Amino acid sequence: MLARVEYRWQLVHGLSVLGLYELGEVAPSTGAFTLRDAHESYGGGLRVGLSDATALRFELATGGEGLHAFLGVGSDF
Repeated sequence: MLARVEYRWQLVHGLSVLGLYELGEVAPSTGAFTLRDAHESYGGGLRVGLSDATALRFELATGGEGLHAFLGVGSDF
């Protein structure tokens, strides 16, 4: 299970900053999921629009498992 909340602010046309919060859990069956064992992470990033549907994304997030960085190109949604 993974849940993600993201809020974006457009700085200028084609450039946005974002704040994010994620909550995730891995379990052997649906009945074994509990919020008590879920892992939280939070962070932020930048999105640069390359076209109407494609963006370059850079994100940093931290949580119980340390700091993670993500760099990618893909559809925004």
